[in-house]
Amino acid sequence: DSTADWWSHLVAVAAYWLLHDTTRAAPLYHRVEQATPTLQGELLPRALLAGFNLRRALLAEERETKQLLEICDKASELFAEDKLTVCRARKIQRSLSQPFQVAEVFTGHAGKLVPLEETNYRSTHSC
Repeated sequence: DSTADWWSHLVAVAAYWLLHDTTRAAPLYHRVEQATPTLQGELLPRALLAGFNLRRALLAEERETKQLLEICDKASELFAEDKLTVCRARKIQRSLSQPFQVAEVFTGHAGKLVPLEETNYRSTHSC
């Protein structure tokens, strides 16, 4: 599975960096840089890849400060976007996980009926 391989290589590189062992991390850089198209469409892998590129540039000391700051800005934008997406998903999840009368036997919580207008309002007014 190419997605699992990418994540394992990313974690391995991070572990080597934490151990200050850049020589063992270097052979894995190529694998981390080649994220699958599936991962390239997701915010978290894109943000982690931006962080990876920043750390690698810092270790290589090849780039100017301006370039490093641009990479930092890009990574922080992606994490902020991901954070907003998670916030919206949690609100929708809470809205959809109302106590149902059918589940009262299993959960011990009394079910309640929520008007359609309130459900629509909750789902459109998130984050």
